[in-house]
Formats: sequence, C-alpha cells, structure tokens
Amino acid sequence: MKYLFYLVLIFGSALGIVACSTSQNTYKSTRSEPTYKLYNNLADVLRRQNGVMVTGIGNDVRVQIRGANSITLNNQPYYVINGIPFGRNYAEANNAINPVDIVSIRVLKSYHELSTYGEMGKNGVIEIRTRTYNPR
Repeated sequence: MKYLFYLVLIFGSALGIVACSTSQNTYKSTRSEPTYKLYNNLADVLRRQNGVMVTGIGNDVRVQIRGANSITLNNQPYYVINGIPFGRNYAEANNAINPVDIVSIRVLKSYHELSTYGEMGKNGVIEIRTRTYNPR
C-alpha cells in the first residue's frame, strides 16, 4: 500500500496531475465590489439578489422575500436606505435612490437578523447602502 502511494505520487507528478503548494497567497480572493451601473431601477437590482422574488414593472412592483405568510397578503419587505427606514412602499424606495449609486445590498431573512427591526421586519428587510452614505 505504501509503495502504491509513492507510485501514484511519482506518476501523477510526472503527468502534472498532483500538485502541492505552500504559498500563503493561494486562496486570496480577487472579488471586486458589485457594480449596478447597468440597471435602470431598484427592481432590476433586486432581481439579481438571491432569495428575492420580484414581479411587475415600473413603480408597480411586488417584492417578496419570505413567502406568503400574511392574512392581509402584505408580504412586502421593509426598506432601509442608508440607515433611514422607508417602510414597505417600493415606489418610495425606488424614487429615493439611483441604482448607479448603490454600493451594497443586504437581504435579511432569518429571525436573528430581523430581531433589530422587530414587527416591521417580519416579512424581511432590504438594507441598501449608497455612495452618499456618511455614517457618523
């Protein structure tokens, strides 16, 4: 068994199959910040987010994160832009920002993440940060 290992190691390295590396830089990520310059409105950006279902066009858009869980069928997520709550109205959130200025979007779904928002976050929260955000 021991000889089989050496045999595989020798033949594998001769064929270029086996590779060893001790470099510290092997697993560094070259991932850059996402760019939203090609999108026309907030719905286009949200369609690219995992776990977000967007239906409709223009300002008549329905965004759903956590599924149908309400008697009143108001499943709209809570929008927070640059730390300012915008409520559940997609049209207000869409008109408040330019998709080109978006730096990051966080879609909060789990109960642990939503505990900060209490009752308002029961259908999910979409946190949007733009270039004009200036934390104090």
